[in-house]
Amino acid sequence: MFGIGAAAARQCAERASTTLGPACGHRLGVEPEAGAVSFVEPDGEFADSGVGLWQNDHMAVDGDAAFTLPRGATGFFRSKDGPSPETDQRTFRAALYAAARAAKGRVGEVEKQTYPRTFHTATVIESTGEYAILCHAHHPWIAFARERRDWYTEEFRAPPPWARTFADLGFAVLDRAQLTRPLSDVDTSALTQGEWRHVRLYGITTVGGVLFNAWD
Repeated sequence: MFGIGAAAARQCAERASTTLGPACGHRLGVEPEAGAVSFVEPDGEFADSGVGLWQNDHMAVDGDAAFTLPRGATGFFRSKDGPSPETDQRTFRAALYAAARAAKGRVGEVEKQTYPRTFHTATVIESTGEYAILCHAHHPWIAFARERRDWYTEEFRAPPPWARTFADLGFAVLDRAQLTRPLSDVDTSALTQGEWRHVRLYGITTVGGVLFNAWD
């Protein structure tokens, strides 16, 4: 991973904002020095998005880098923090159908996120079988599983080769190692006390369990 110049950062920020669309007043930007994809606050300051670095025109999460869970990763937001960001569903659908074409398969069922689930779901059916695709409702994270369900702990699978189509449209594709990583191995300092209450109540111990859950 590497930093990028100011001009390139501006281009990447524009591309990220265009791809993901306005998210309830939040927008994404790329920090010129570090190259990290972050939320840009109204005062112009950068806030960690948990996405990672912008590399080779793709949003990517470095599996060897420290993963940060931003506030709201659980799907819970405090009213005093302002409106929650939302992943653009049209972009998700565009990436989904592009992925199906790349897989020489077809899109199966698509289900929009509803309370209390924290993610949208869909399936792509290809020659080797069916992939369940999970899209976080508030952050541009994509994960893969063997079947659709309302919550996950370690039931994830490795991304297929055609998963790069999601990265091409601005999503961060998380692999199984990242999703099954213990919470003790990642930066959780941004989570609120309310978020931690739910994590402890439900006995969640992994990154994937926090991101893709149904807090009912």
